[in-house]
Amino acid sequence: MLNNQIALLAIDFQVDFLHADGRFPVAQHQVEPMLTAANHLIAAARSYHTPVIYIGNEYGSRNLLNVFRNNAALKGSSGMQIDSRLLYANDHYFPKDQSSAFTNSQLDLFLRQQTIKHLLLTGVYATACVRKTALDGLKYGYQVSLMSDAVADKNDQRRNAALKELERKGICILTSTDWLEEMSKATTSVM
Repeated sequence: MLNNQIALLAIDFQVDFLHADGRFPVAQHQVEPMLTAANHLIAAARSYHTPVIYIGNEYGSRNLLNVFRNNAALKGSSGMQIDSRLLYANDHYFPKDQSSAFTNSQLDLFLRQQTIKHLLLTGVYATACVRKTALDGLKYGYQVSLMSDAVADKNDQRRNAALKELERKGICILTSTDWLEEMSKATTSVM
């Protein structure tokens, strides 16, 4: 697995989802461990020259389904901003207004232009946007790995159920530590 064929996707690390006073927050005990794992991955990705791609919800005020998310991540609101605790690696940002990151057709185009074959997924919600992006990634022909310690959801039961389902559907589930060790071994063996 070549480092230049991998991209790290940071999905919906937005204020409304990560802050306790956000409009649709994940379980707060999951936030810091998720951010720590994601930041380790982002730092490593930079050193391996692996693209980091930020995905964010930008819902319009007329998006009726967003009522169920308490009108979270409204386009132009402070709640749609990427959480400042997440490391910033570059300007690769793709907005979306539906669950899958692939609903923004520019994402797939960018990945193919960069000859990306393998996606590493992190973010929120494990049962929604992360899940849908993972499954669509498979449909689009990418190898997909999900960093289990770098995703969050409303509670542990929902997160764990999503991880089990995705593994059954062909997504590789591993921890950020496992992936970092794999990359270190692969880099060492190339030298």
